Amino acid sequence: MSGWWPSRYGEGDEAGALNEISAGGIVRAARLVREGRVFDLAHVLDSAVPAFPGRQFAQRLGPAEGGIGRNQVGWVVEQVAAPSQIGTHMDGLNHLRIGDRSYNGSRDFLTPCWPCQHAKNHAQQQKSHTNSD
Repeated sequence: MSGWWPSRYGEGDEAGALNEISAGGIVRAARLVREGRVFDLAHVLDSAVPAFPGRQFAQRLGPAEGGIGRNQVGWVVEQVAAPSQIGTHMDGLNHLRIGDRSYNGSRDFLTPCWPCQHAKNHAQQQKSHTNSD
């Protein structure tokens, strides 16, 4: 499949739509708010969570322990084992690919989270340009 890169932000882009976020844009968006609303974004993770083949979510609760101090504080140890992209993960730009290419045609999907680092750099640049647009 060809024609899906380079991105509209340029051949070396690693941020994708994060390029659309600016300090001025955030201020303009905040001015549009007319009422406060709360959205619960919690999602229960359990063994039935959708997952790609070979991935699974496992949770183990240990026995009740403790009974320490005057208040007899106790606890249960919880152990969770799962890949980081299971259930409720907004994929980074390089987590999915078509053939041997990830976002913007990159073949560099073994470098740990290169878009994440770029996004962090982009955010720092935006901080230095506060209200520039």
